[in-house]
Amino acid sequence: MLYKQDDVSALAVMLGADSLDDALSKLDALNNVADESRRVVAVTLDAQTRLAALRDTLQARRRGN
Repeated sequence: MLYKQDDVSALAVMLGADSLDDALSKLDALNNVADESRRVVAVTLDAQTRLAALRDTLQARRRGN
């Protein structure tokens, strides 16, 4: 379960594998986890940007009233 481990490196995966097939499977899983992490970061950054814009809009409206 790679997603439950901290700082898993490709080298650690290779060295901890029981076979070449096991290493490739684990590296594929590691890549999938990294891809999902990148997607989560992108969505989070987008949400933060939208939130900041909404906050600015709300503050501008409050100042205008």
